[in-house]
Amino acid sequence: MDNAASQGRPLDAFPTKVWEILSQKKVYFGHQSVGGNIIDGIKDILGRQAVVRLDIRETTNPADFVRPIFAHSLIGRNTDPRSKIDHFRIILESGIGQAADLAMFKLCFVDIDGGTDLESLFEHYSDAIAALERKFPHLRIVTWSVPLTGLPPGLKSLVKRLMGRASSPATENIPRNTFNQKLRSRFGDALFDLARAETTLESGARSAFKVAGRSHERLRRAYSGDGGHLNALGSRAIARELLDFLAQTFSI
Repeated sequence: MDNAASQGRPLDAFPTKVWEILSQKKVYFGHQSVGGNIIDGIKDILGRQAVVRLDIRETTNPADFVRPIFAHSLIGRNTDPRSKIDHFRIILESGIGQAADLAMFKLCFVDIDGGTDLESLFEHYSDAIAALERKFPHLRIVTWSVPLTGLPPGLKSLVKRLMGRASSPATENIPRNTFNQKLRSRFGDALFDLARAETTLESGARSAFKVAGRSHERLRRAYSGDGGHLNALGSRAIARELLDFLAQTFSI
């Protein structure tokens, strides 16, 4: 049943040394509203235990990276994924790319729909990341899969409000899933798979729907009140997955 968060590996399952390493790193995260939900989830988790101490701060000032920090900020414009890719690049090239240990950003569910030119967008995305990797060889760059939507009452009005037009929440997950497969193939272990974390049920199965006999993943109902943004349960669950991912990344 899709009625509770998957807890994953407990935070304290890692040796204290791993968390000490994470707390000494300089991280930058570019996002919009779903990213803000995840930041709230991280703060919630950190407030419940005494293992991890992170300096979470909204900033793009390279001067703030003289000491360990988990920095984050809004990037680009919703419904314009290229603006987010380009803004992420600008932020790194303005100083954070030299100062940070790890940088990451995410697109939003409103950035990809049935009218998106997936090939062109993926090429722009891949070229930007490749250029940043060449320019900042010491920097770990983490890409994210695109979040998905679910199907609760009221989602249609939410998407209309965010995108300024009518939309089919179910069918528009299809291009998002297609784009995510491209990201997984291209970036492998350097990808934080947000979509997989959003769709995985306690059984290990994926929350999905079918169109023309084919299965497509969607956001699990328990994680959202509006079918797009993460509620408190979803925020904590995804934040836990992210902290787990980052801890493992830095311990390699």
